[in-house]
Amino acid sequence: MLERKLELCFILAVVSMLLMTLFIYSPGMGGPFVFDDAQNLEPLGSSGGVDSLDDAQRFIFGNESGPTGRPVSMASFLLDDSSWPAASSASFKKTNLALHLVTGLMVFLVAFRVILYLFPDRNVHALSVGFVTMAFWLVHPLNTSTVLYVVQRMAILSALFSLASMYLYFCFRGKAVSREVPRYFLLLLSLVLLVLGFFSKENALLVVVFILGFEIYLRKERLQMGGRSKYLLLLLTASAFIYIIFETYEIWGRSYQNREFDISDRLISQLVAIGEYLRKIIFPQASHINLFRGEFENYPTVPFDSMVWLNGVFSMLLFFCLGFLSFSKKSPHKSAIWLGFFWFISFHLIESTILPLELYFEHRNYLPSVGIILCVAFLLSVAKIPQYMKVFVAASVIIFCSFQTFYLAKTWGTPDQLFLKWEMDEPKSVRAKVSYAHFLYSKGFPENSVEFIEDAMVYAPNSMMLKFHYLFYSCVPETKVSHKSALDKFKEDSIFDLGVSIMLSQFLDKLLNKEFPGCSEDNINVVEIFDYVESSKNFGYHKNHTVQYYDLKSDYYVKKGNLNGAVTALDKAISLAPQNHALYVKSADILASAGLYSLAVKRLKKSLSVDMKGWKKFNSRTQEIKSRINAFERQEARL
Repeated sequence: MLERKLELCFILAVVSMLLMTLFIYSPGMGGPFVFDDAQNLEPLGSSGGVDSLDDAQRFIFGNESGPTGRPVSMASFLLDDSSWPAASSASFKKTNLALHLVTGLMVFLVAFRVILYLFPDRNVHALSVGFVTMAFWLVHPLNTSTVLYVVQRMAILSALFSLASMYLYFCFRGKAVSREVPRYFLLLLSLVLLVLGFFSKENALLVVVFILGFEIYLRKERLQMGGRSKYLLLLLTASAFIYIIFETYEIWGRSYQNREFDISDRLISQLVAIGEYLRKIIFPQASHINLFRGEFENYPTVPFDSMVWLNGVFSMLLFFCLGFLSFSKKSPHKSAIWLGFFWFISFHLIESTILPLELYFEHRNYLPSVGIILCVAFLLSVAKIPQYMKVFVAASVIIFCSFQTFYLAKTWGTPDQLFLKWEMDEPKSVRAKVSYAHFLYSKGFPENSVEFIEDAMVYAPNSMMLKFHYLFYSCVPETKVSHKSALDKFKEDSIFDLGVSIMLSQFLDKLLNKEFPGCSEDNINVVEIFDYVESSKNFGYHKNHTVQYYDLKSDYYVKKGNLNGAVTALDKAISLAPQNHALYVKSADILASAGLYSLAVKRLKKSLSVDMKGWKKFNSRTQEIKSRINAFERQEARL
């Protein structure tokens, strides 16, 4: 009877925590799309919306985030909207929040299962630690930028499937298997969930690393290994891992030539970044939680503040010392600490080590932070203080985190507060300044917007994207920026960064539609700007963005009546994306408009062959292409 009451109490507590989290995040549901949201969701409207199976296939398999394209995550966005621009971000964010709640439930189950393995006869203790871990994690302010940043659905789904896979694996290896459920069915289902996690975001693959460490360290008695054998196996595993890294450097290391840092710079910066993450997990402050981190955006151009270095390095040294001590002498209590340490490190191995990714993002801690929070919850549970004090401390931390997260969610739901907070909290962040400049411009303050673009150019003077922003504002009379000074900046060394195509598109639309009161093609030489773009550093490296650029260039030449220039631009785009049959169709239409029907038919036949043998990454238009071939052949016959 007592056990039944305890179970009901825990169920009620879990449900209450989920409802409280729902309430805390509710103010952020009406916030804006930010940063990479448009880039990833814009294909929803590229063909007039997703209203057929072919459209859905194009959208799901057409993304270029990561090596897999993350189709599971992309498919989930179709639950929220099928067109772009979306009427509101609310439906996307509500789905994110719902998935966050389910992920929190999985955090509870996995933490419970892990602690129960270490202390098999202490079921209530395991439930308590699992609940506190879940509660801390659900309302931790560091997760705000993951839940309310729409495209971080990828991180949420990857974490959800990873945790579910781990839970089933622990059930498979433990004693939680009923006779009605075959043990190896759980293992198979665990692998299926791992694959779904991998195709949500590649970090899910690190579940394998964590489970390997779990088996080696916590289950050595079942592997019949002595202490030396355990260390030997760890050494061999690490050696194999390092060997694979060196052998594949030509594949993953190539991207360093397009970064402002090399591998040694990145490793040093990640030492500081990991320390920063730890500090924010253990001592969360809303004023320090931000989508951007200026000192990591332009490394090594912007030197780290001494306190950033000191905090980061000290946190890392302390963390590794605790991890080493818990690893060197095994006991159930030290095993729990080591497990949290290894969890955090394992799930940072892809994004926070040697790969040439951007240096810093808070959402990278969405799953790794569970390990640190599990440690904290466990240490509180075994602290030699009265039970009521433990409850008081846990409740105080949960309430503190809840207020912090509620404040951040409210800020996310109010754009003027959100963009201002980002810029004020991170004065060295180029992205924060650009975001705030965009917001000010949308509110009718272009003269203030340009000030923030000029501030941003101090930290990233070679950014082609910023130069387009500056040119854009030179066409707005209120800014009093001269066209000559804006155009002169293009003559300096430039880097083709990811925002160039978007800014060029906006600029050309306004220029050609004569929406700029201070600019026209009389004082802006667009062809000269094209030359500057194509001579910039890194041009052509980001294939998807380069294809977008050539597509824009082709559209411009069509509007100017230069069909040869338009076809030439499309040919360059096709050379970069030969599987995109839409480019062939567009080129054929241009040729047909000039009466070159035979050449148009050749392009369409090439497009048809690409479409029919492709794997449906792009929207199938087989019937439409065949119809056009027939129409163009008839036109050719009449000539």
